[in-house]
Amino acid sequence: MTDYALAPADLDALAADFGADPRARFAQNAVTTTDVRQIALDRRVVTSIDTSMSDKLDTWGVTNQKKSGRCWLFSGLNFLRSHVIDTLKVENFEFSQAYLHFWDKLEKANWFFTAMIELADRDIDDRTIHRLLSDPIGDGGQWDMFVSLVLKYGLVPKYAMPETDSSEATAPMNIIPSTPRFRLPDFDVIILPSVPRSNGVPAKTAAFMESHSLPPMSLGQLVSSSPFTSQSSGSVYRWALVEGAEGVPISCVGPFF
Repeated sequence: MTDYALAPADLDALAADFGADPRARFAQNAVTTTDVRQIALDRRVVTSIDTSMSDKLDTWGVTNQKKSGRCWLFSGLNFLRSHVIDTLKVENFEFSQAYLHFWDKLEKANWFFTAMIELADRDIDDRTIHRLLSDPIGDGGQWDMFVSLVLKYGLVPKYAMPETDSSEATAPMNIIPSTPRFRLPDFDVIILPSVPRSNGVPAKTAAFMESHSLPPMSLGQLVSSSPFTSQSSGSVYRWALVEGAEGVPISCVGPFF
């Protein structure tokens, strides 16, 4: 059987070849003190690119999801944002990403607890159970989830529920539910196969009520209605909470008279 292990002689040869190559030593000095991406940047390519544009689509500011997995929320809100800017004739406007993020966390928590009840007959080391427990309320999402959140909870301007440190860097917040320290008193009733599934419903309610405190602590609570002024026209608009089809408050932006 052929032995493919690295022998001491092989390592000595590699070190000797590297030490004898002046280009390798030059690259080593550069990369160990400077970001390799900056070193690899070809300045001739950078300066040869013409960045001027014949048409500029808009002048409003860029949104930034920062260290979070909310790209789907930002994309959807930016799509709606452009229509609001055109309709209200304002220079800039931004919906609150933290607002939908808040409701997304609550909906995911409810879905997670419900899924655990439905899978109560699975072993605790089941692959599906393991996946659910590893990331109960992660940031990820898609278009249909965005539409469902907007239809159920509506939207508010960004100033009504601004970003927080937890919304801009979600890893610490997201890891809490998947750690043993966060295990809720009634949570074992939901995930243990030995417990009848019917017992999971009251346990789910108790666990959900206790976990409900995580989003408002991390993302803040919705403030009361207040007006905002259009910088371009001087018009005053007010967002208000109205009752939606399911009896859930829907936030909307409209002219204030």
